[in-house]
Amino acid sequence: MSIIEFIRKHNIKSIVIQLAAFAVLFAVSKLFLDHVYLFNWTARQYYLYVWVIACLFSFFGKNTIGASITAGAVLGVPVAQLIGAYIRAVNMSKITEDTDPQREALLSNEPSWFIWIIIVLAAFIIGIAITVLRNIKRK
Repeated sequence: MSIIEFIRKHNIKSIVIQLAAFAVLFAVSKLFLDHVYLFNWTARQYYLYVWVIACLFSFFGKNTIGASITAGAVLGVPVAQLIGAYIRAVNMSKITEDTDPQREALLSNEPSWFIWIIIVLAAFIIGIAITVLRNIKRK
């Protein structure tokens, strides 16, 4: 098998694009947005190795699933940060002098990481649905 055949068979071009998307997000997170909670958290956790899962799907011929996971993970970070920061601000405004410490801790939690995971899982499900629908149309 030639190198060109290997690249085509295993979707290496798609994998490189996916890795580049995560690399750009990592660089932006570390260089410019390290002070923002979710950008810092996801970069420190190496995006929970979601990039490995996305690339494996592409490597084994499931490009749509790999691309949807990548899109969900990369685009999900700023979206989840915005939504999570808004939810936290609303919750923090509910804290008064009379709030007990347990409730205060609950209201001050940062929900961005959980929202990001939900976005990634939703993107994964969307990728599966698109793949299934394409296979049904081909038959």
